[in-house]
Amino acid sequence: MPAIYENLKRIRSERGLTQEAVAEKLGVTRQTVSSYESGRTRPDVETLKRFAEVYHADFYDILYGERKKNEKIGELRLLSIAALTISFLSGLIRAALRFTANTFFYVEGVTEVTDSIRAVLNKRFALLDAGSAVEAISLTLFGICCII
Repeated sequence: MPAIYENLKRIRSERGLTQEAVAEKLGVTRQTVSSYESGRTRPDVETLKRFAEVYHADFYDILYGERKKNEKIGELRLLSIAALTISFLSGLIRAALRFTANTFFYVEGVTEVTDSIRAVLNKRFALLDAGSAVEAISLTLFGICCII
């Protein structure tokens, strides 16, 4: 990870600014800017925020460099894909469980509950309970992904 002074120098160069121009905009001397860029002195947070304004750059870029920012964006993309995948797959699993319960373990027109009907109903309710468990787990995982 590049140091802050390296980021300051790189961003200034990318913007095509001189140390004199930056110093004038910040209200400091050119030597001060040079000291920041060489690492001899460290700017405080407020000065770094002013650098970000002068460079029209993200404060995060100055602190960590663009590589770190791009890594964070990549991590967020992966997390988003994971959250969507969890939601999609859990929906498919829940739909399959409900379809199975309603298609293969459906009991119609029962006037008397026998042991065989009770067994079918138990399987049906077990499938529906499994669907509810999948839903609860997927919502928990989705919530964790959102929090992260």
